Amino acid sequence: MLDRRCSYGSNNIFTTTEFRHDSSQPQAADTAIVITNPSINDPKPAVAEPAWLIDPSIVQPRLQALQKEIQLTYNSVTHQFVEYFAYRKPSFTKTMMERKDLYFPLYEKYLKKYGLPDELKYLSLIESGLNPKAISRAGAGGLWQFMPNS
Repeated sequence: MLDRRCSYGSNNIFTTTEFRHDSSQPQAADTAIVITNPSINDPKPAVAEPAWLIDPSIVQPRLQALQKEIQLTYNSVTHQFVEYFAYRKPSFTKTMMERKDLYFPLYEKYLKKYGLPDELKYLSLIESGLNPKAISRAGAGGLWQFMPNS
């Protein structure tokens, strides 16, 4: 749901847009501020940076440290997911962090043996949260969420 409010300052128009969102989806700040100046012929308004709970200067270097063969892109969507799992799903994240010590050494051994990129181990975090009993709505199952007929 979207709620827009405008207030007029001296030469600038300030538009505040509040987003009402599904709490299960990651997001940055709930309010975005767009500042435009009608006297400037620039068609693109300036957009204020979102107010992050976790400093991007912490997240970006940590993501870069994970990167070996596959490029891991840092952007606002990536950052939103980091905050989502850190603040909205802390117990789920804690469980994944505990399980990684069991699964990652095994993954690393076989990824190396077959010449596959080490970063592939992170897919099982996304696919199943490192839950070997995970079953999707589509019927995919296990750590890697394979379909029964594949």
